[in-house]
Amino acid sequence: MERLSIGERINEVRKVVDYIKKTKKVQNYKGVEHDFVTATVRPELIKHGILTIVKEVEGNLLPTGRATSSGNPITTYLGKFEIDFCCTDKVEEKVTAVISGAGDDYGDKGPGKATTYALKMAILKTFNIETGESDESRIESEPVPATEKQIADIEAIRTEKGIKVEDFATRLHKKYGVTTADKLTETQANELINLLGAVKPTGMLGD
Repeated sequence: MERLSIGERINEVRKVVDYIKKTKKVQNYKGVEHDFVTATVRPELIKHGILTIVKEVEGNLLPTGRATSSGNPITTYLGKFEIDFCCTDKVEEKVTAVISGAGDDYGDKGPGKATTYALKMAILKTFNIETGESDESRIESEPVPATEKQIADIEAIRTEKGIKVEDFATRLHKKYGVTTADKLTETQANELINLLGAVKPTGMLGD
């Protein structure tokens, strides 16, 4: 097998890992957890022979003027890091990302938090990984409403299966937040048609 350069190896990872969903609640917004980023990317780094090496270039511990409820002063550790992405078979062949990181803490964990943040950001930026709070947030577009044919098909299947209108409306609201099929999106309607197809006569729409 032909040996790949570090740039080519990074590109192979980029082909596979392109999106990570934000999961961690941070104050009034969601963030991407370091452990989740690592767990997502690590198998591809191993597969393509890429090693990460973190080096701290600068570091300063600064007061914030804030304290915990028990009175312990909170400090911010500001660090500047070089993160090398190296070939495992030739570590001198590398791409280096220079990232700043900060970590607030009332003990000695600030430097670790700053390092963790810097490594996470280096991975996201080097591999051009998109992040979002939901899968839908990747595409800024209005949902496509259900078509007339989909609505007619849903009603026909509902009648065929013997599902009462009231029961159907209740289950629709529980699953999709609407009470009639004409309020569904095209994607939801397709899913519902498939679900209804699996329902036995006089049955109920599942959760």
